[in-house]
Amino acid sequence: MVKQVLDNKKVSAVLQEVALLLELKGENPFKVKAYSNAARTIEILEEDLGGMVREGRLKEMKESARRYPNTSPSWSPRVGSNFMKI
Repeated sequence: MVKQVLDNKKVSAVLQEVALLLELKGENPFKVKAYSNAARTIEILEEDLGGMVREGRLKEMKESARRYPNTSPSWSPRVGSNFMKI
């Protein structure tokens, strides 16, 4: 099995797609916004998300997310657990 490496832009694109699918499904708009904001935060993140996950530094991700208005930090543990499955 080939192990894929996802960069920040790819993770961001997946989260943005999830946000779109949730919106189309009629999910809670706050949940949709949280995924969209998470995607934006990861896209502009200056450090490699994969490295942060491997080093167990997602708490820094939460702190980084708080710097941006209207960004929910609750998504970061899910990003880490899903990222490690790849």
